[in-house]
Amino acid sequence: MDKDTLSLLSKKIKSKEENNIESLLEYLQFNYETAFDPKTFIIKGDETKKSWYLYFSKVIKKIGSEGISKELLNKYLIEHMVDMLEFNDYMLLLNYLYTQEYETLSPLLKAIKNYIELNVIYIGKMIGTIVNKNLEAHVYIFNGKEWVLGTYTDKKTFRDLILNNVIPLENLNKDLVGFISYFKNKYMAFKTKKILKTHMAGSICEQKLAGDIIKELNLIENKYSAESLKSFTRPELCVFQEIKMRHMDHLNNTGVETRTTRYFLPPVSCLFISKMNLKKKVTEYINIEQIKL
Repeated sequence: MDKDTLSLLSKKIKSKEENNIESLLEYLQFNYETAFDPKTFIIKGDETKKSWYLYFSKVIKKIGSEGISKELLNKYLIEHMVDMLEFNDYMLLLNYLYTQEYETLSPLLKAIKNYIELNVIYIGKMIGTIVNKNLEAHVYIFNGKEWVLGTYTDKKTFRDLILNNVIPLENLNKDLVGFISYFKNKYMAFKTKKILKTHMAGSICEQKLAGDIIKELNLIENKYSAESLKSFTRPELCVFQEIKMRHMDHLNNTGVETRTTRYFLPPVSCLFISKMNLKKKVTEYINIEQIKL
């Protein structure tokens, strides 16, 4: 990479860190383009390293046998881009998207807004959404100019925002569930959790050995081996695992009236796992990482 390109990309990331909407939009667009047109660039942190989106571009060329259409790969990519946004960036983007006419948005931003809209409710002239802020669910209301924290009354008015995100414990795939949530309240990360192992919290994929990731892939569909996946680097295995779990969730929960087995949860839904407390005879709502059977 030449110095001019490296300098330009460094400036983009620096501006994004300054909470600038223009730079955030550039950052999203650049990541999206990288996912289908491999590049290398700098991301937040102390080191220069390849991005998740570069690994995505490599993985999608290696998984033709999985039979995942380009349309669905694009869907999972958009979902990842939104799910991985930390609170400040997410709210910055939310405020921009809802103060612009839909038809003026770029194709990428239209797709992003369509995904966000799945977690938005309209009641009369009021608009509400729910956000995962440092592992706590917060209702936000759009006042016509910006999104503001909802009042107690707003929370009652938009209670369906919570109900729509509730996942019954019995609906979770017991062998393994994937989800996006905060890691040590610092940044968003792709995690997995074996529901039956109550002593284990969710673990982030980037800290696992390749052999352990392959074992988890076989919990989703038992057909993989170190030999069959030998062309994948460890970071590529993490990207593949996320794609695979999003795809399994899509296959099991599309075109059905009631969602069945869940393989993957977005940032808000993982805060609302419902469980019956048999002693108190009441339903409790817990974070997926707090599950104790």
